[in-house]
Amino acid sequence: MIDTEGALKSLGVLVLANSERTFHLTGSRYFGTSRSNSDYDFFVQYDKGIEQYLSGLGFEQEWANSYDDPIAHSCWSCGNIHVQVVTDAKLKKRVQDWLKTRPALMVGTKEQLRGVWTTAICAFVDLVPIGEYNEHP
Repeated sequence: MIDTEGALKSLGVLVLANSERTFHLTGSRYFGTSRSNSDYDFFVQYDKGIEQYLSGLGFEQEWANSYDDPIAHSCWSCGNIHVQVVTDAKLKKRVQDWLKTRPALMVGTKEQLRGVWTTAICAFVDLVPIGEYNEHP
């Protein structure tokens, strides 16, 4: 299953769509700032088989556990598709939805945006009572 929110269907995206896992659209295509040459960014919940699954599809691991995001596990890429494997996809989705309603926060360089993400995720973890971030406003 895939959460595309209107993403264009490339072959790689269709392959992810046929998965039993949910791949959530993120990045510029989710936030509505993509250009014609923008890549596709997704995130998916970590499980024991996800890395083998991605590798079997031709994805290569870019990094593991080296991102400031406290719930990021690893990142994989294949062509113009990037998949971030996270330890809490519900939290990531909730924070992403919150950030989308605050476009003024989502400007700057990629490095600055990573700081926004890290701050937002840490704030949700520290300030939002457990379980409440799973519910959408």
